[in-house]
Parts: sequence; C-alpha cells; structure tokens
Amino acid sequence: MHTINAHYIKHPVDEFNGNPLTESIQVIEGKDEIFQKLTRIPVTDIENLSSFYQMSRIGALRNLHVPHQCSAALYHKIMELTLNCYSTRNPLDSHSVRTIYTVAQQAKKNTYIKDNIPGVTTAPSCLAHGPSGSSKSTTIKNVLSLIPQVIQHTTYEGEPFRQDQLVWVSLDCPSTPSPKALASNFFKAVDRALGTNYNDTWEKSKLSVDARFGNMQLIALTHCIGFVHIDELQFLLSYAKTKDAPTLQTIEALFNKIGIPVLITTTSAGLALFEGTEAACNDAPNLTTPRRMLSEWEFKFNTYPLASTDFNNLIEALYPRSLCSGGNTLDESFRKTFHHLSAGLPAVMTRLARLNHEYAIKLKSEKTICEKLLQKIYRSQFSLLDKALTYLRSGNIPAYEKEAPRTEDGNVNWSTNNNLQDNKKEASPAAIPSIDDEIQTANLNLNEIKEPTAIEVGLGALQAKELNHEK
Repeated sequence: MHTINAHYIKHPVDEFNGNPLTESIQVIEGKDEIFQKLTRIPVTDIENLSSFYQMSRIGALRNLHVPHQCSAALYHKIMELTLNCYSTRNPLDSHSVRTIYTVAQQAKKNTYIKDNIPGVTTAPSCLAHGPSGSSKSTTIKNVLSLIPQVIQHTTYEGEPFRQDQLVWVSLDCPSTPSPKALASNFFKAVDRALGTNYNDTWEKSKLSVDARFGNMQLIALTHCIGFVHIDELQFLLSYAKTKDAPTLQTIEALFNKIGIPVLITTTSAGLALFEGTEAACNDAPNLTTPRRMLSEWEFKFNTYPLASTDFNNLIEALYPRSLCSGGNTLDESFRKTFHHLSAGLPAVMTRLARLNHEYAIKLKSEKTICEKLLQKIYRSQFSLLDKALTYLRSGNIPAYEKEAPRTEDGNVNWSTNNNLQDNKKEASPAAIPSIDDEIQTANLNLNEIKEPTAIEVGLGALQAKELNHEK
C-alpha cells in the first residue's frame, strides 16, 4: 500500500482546482522521468560470492522490470481519466453528497444502481489486450505503482476534511462464474489498501448478490475511488452461458454508471467479449455496452519483434556483464536464438535468461552466453510450453492460448511442475525437480548438442505451418 498525506498543489487547468481530490494528485509529465521511475534492474554483481549467494543474486532477476514502450502513454491516460473523474465528484459540492445518498438508498434496499444517476455521466473505459505473458498486467501494475494509492486528508483550505482517498484499486475477474466472487475480489482489494475488513463482513453475510453490488458502489464512492483496473476479463467467456454470472454490463453498471473510469485487461481470446455475440456477452447481439466499454484508448500488447527496442532493452537487462562468465557478448546469433526460443514473449524471456544464469553457475561454465547451452535448457525446462510456443511463433495466438498449460486459477503455468489445470492431483514437493535434479536429468554435455542442419530447419518451419493449420 502506497499511502501519503495530502499536499495540495493547484493545477494549470481550472476544472482541477478547488477540489481536495484533484489538488492532492500531482502528475509526472516527462516521459523520461516516467521510464526512469519504472525501470528496476537489481544489483547482480556476483564476484567473490559463494555459489549460494550467486544464485540469490540471480533470483533477484524475478524483480527486474524494463518498462514497456507504452508505459508513459498508459500512465498519462490513467492520470487524465482519474483527474477528470474527480473533477465531477468534488466532495465539497452538494451534488456529490446527493449522489452518495442515492447509492446508499439503493444499497439499503439490497440492490444497486444499474442505470445512470441524474447528473452523473457514464465514465469512459480503456482496454489492454494481448497474448498471455506479453506483460499487460505487469506493465499496468507497475504504472499504477507510480500513483499514490491512498491519500490521507485532514484539513483543506483551513477547514476540517477527514478522508482516506482511495485513488485506484486493482482486482481480478474470478475464474469461476460467481458474482459473489467478483464482489469478494473487490472487497479484498479495498481491504488491502485501507486495512478495512469489508470482505470478512460480507463473507459471513447471507444477503443477495445485488446487496453486495450495492455496497461495492457505496464503498467506491465513500472512499473516493478514482480509477478501477479489472484484470483477466477473458474469464467472462468461460461462464457466459451461466445464469446470473458477471458480464460486461455488470462491470459497466458497477463502476462506469457511477462515474468511475475503468481499465480492463484481457488475453487476445477475451476480445470476443466485444463482438456482441450471444455467447460472448450473455445477451442478444446488443453492441451498445461493448462500444461504451471501448470508449477510450485501446492498448495492444504483443510478443517483442527481434529488432524492437523492447526486446533489446529487456535482453540486455537480463544479461548484465556482472552475471556473464566469458564476457557479455550478446551477438546477433545469440539474440536470434534467444528470440526464437522465447518467441519474443517477455514472461518466457525472463525465465529462460534466469535459468541460463543458474545453469551456467551450477555447471561452472566458461561462457554464460552460449547458444548450445540455451537450447539444452529450453529442451529441459520448457517442454510443457513448447507446443504452445510453436503456435505462437507461427502467429496462431488462439491455438497458443488453448495449448498453454494452466494452473487451477486459469493462469499460464510458466514452470515445469505438475500443478496444472488438467491434473487434479497436487504435486508433492518431491515431484517438483530442483535445478540439480534437472541438470543431472538433462545430461548437459554441450559436446553432444549439434547445430541444426538445413533440412532440420526446413522441417521445423513445415511443422509450424502444420500446427498453424490444425483444427
């Protein structure tokens, strides 16, 4: 939780002044400053360290963050929507008080606002989408971390004003078709930020879903929420046929209808939700809600192309000279091999590079940056993802999403352990191999690894085409 005490500064735009909610928020305007604040490259100097502490430095790469090129634009859009939201919800105005009263009355009747409140304009929505592992959620959550989440007010312009302002909240769509689970995810997100116990209260409650939704809206306005991020929207597809399951209309009613802007995140598969089909939207082909939910910017994430700035910035951060035995020589051939194996997917890039460093230390390799070693690590550690990544390399994103192994909560499992969605038995600790077991099993004799022949390369391309046309 990022909490600060309110410090009021006037904005150069009149609409954002005379309001404690807007004057307490300062904007980082410079793109370079945004990227500087977002960049997080851990210290990885391992010289003169024992093997254990060398490995701990490599483990720090999990916290590495190289900002996506859209990060500054995303930050500015979130700030713009938040300030405009607050400019119409000045807590010192009688109109805002009446709005909260209207929502409170609905909540008291165990229901919620489903249509516009008089005088309140439906707030806009943004969409971010791309393949699993393309850094959508990571980018958004890092951008949100630049914005204080909770601002504590005591006085404003010499008058008492006691308020904990919850500037933004981020929650996941539930993986099950339960509207109560959606409410619970919201209550938990608020509790984490404010230290409240809304979720405990509602877990014990036997009141209806509508009652929960009504109190979600009341909590959102009472704590002055200015922006909502909802992740994993593609889960709506899996329960679109389930009666009373959450829909796009539900999300719009809960937040946009009471004036709170929303950023929704989905894998590429979730774009079907905006096609207005009965299967996708749980209603007739009514495109009104999907269009409103796309009223603002659309942020498209994808795999990183080989020559892109995003790819080069990330691979260079993952292979600092301090971690590379034999020198940091990221030549074009190694970059191409690394890009091909990872398919340019940030989540795979990060794990592949980390394992590369770990194996090099365990093997006491004279050279970390070695294509043969990288290929062997991929064969050993990415076997469960290989078919899915083959589809991704050929551009077949739907097949990639379908084939990617997933955990019980529906997220992609980037590791080689057995705790997958299709395996009902929980993996015992002994069933998950350690790096030492993997090295022994893989029989990492680099001399046995042969470069692919031209015929093998051609067969690989043919296989990718065949996979792309399966179905």
